[in-house]
Parts: sequence; structure tokens; C-alpha cells
Amino acid sequence: MVGYKYGLWLVYNQNTFNTAHIGHFTVQCFMNKEDAFKLYDKINNNYGNTFPIHVEKLGSLFNTDFYNHDKNNLHAWGYYGSIKNWELLQNAAKEYSGDFSYKPHTSIIYSNDKSLLAPINLENDITIVGILKVVNINAADPSKWSLLN
Repeated sequence: MVGYKYGLWLVYNQNTFNTAHIGHFTVQCFMNKEDAFKLYDKINNNYGNTFPIHVEKLGSLFNTDFYNHDKNNLHAWGYYGSIKNWELLQNAAKEYSGDFSYKPHTSIIYSNDKSLLAPINLENDITIVGILKVVNINAADPSKWSLLN
């Protein structure tokens, strides 16, 4: 399997971090397209589409098996974050097939070679805003991932 199918992200201002892909915090991935739009509607109608995200300053390496269905062997580094009422989004996602992001995070750089990754710490924790989006994440190359709404 290549890519992460379809899903939902919280997309933040693209000037926040220097990434080759669309900067985001994943809500859920490995979904089919129809369910991704249904989950978007459910979350948007019940909780809105804008979420403050507290980003931790410590840069971290992420394992290639971060998600249950992940067979991409794609290493990454980035930052963990916390999102108020994340459990409400988790509960909304339960009825849809896919992999929920139980530990919210944003990947800054992806690579097939883990030795090329060198996490960088931020000076301080920061708070950013994420906008809920449906995404096509089928491509093997993260720079080819795209927003669908």
C-alpha cells in the first residue's frame, strides 16, 4: 500500500513551519473518500472547523508504524501537540473506518532514510490554529498530498 488514502487534517498557516508538504495535524487517515466527507460534516456540524493547537517545543522522531495500517516505511520528525476536546473528535470518528491520531502531531520532514532526520526544538511551546480539511493522501510523495475542500 502506498500513501494514507483519504482523511481529515487540521491545516495550519503554511508559514508556521518550513515544510515541503501541506502542514497539518492529522485527525484520521486510511479512510475512504465518502467517509472522510461524512466525518468532516459530523465534526464541522457539532464542533466547528477551527481548533486551537498547543504545539510542544520539543522536536521528536516519529516511528514508521505510527498508524495501524501504515506500511509506507516513511520516517518523520515533527512536534506533538494537544487539542482541547480531542476526545470529542475521537468519539465522532469511531463509526468510520480508518486510523485516528491518538497522539496529535505534525510532521515537519518525511524521509525513507531515518538517518537524514534531525529534529529541531522550538524556542518555546506555541499555539496555532488548525482548520478542518478533507484530504487526498494517496500519493507516496507527501508534497503531492492535496486538500479536497
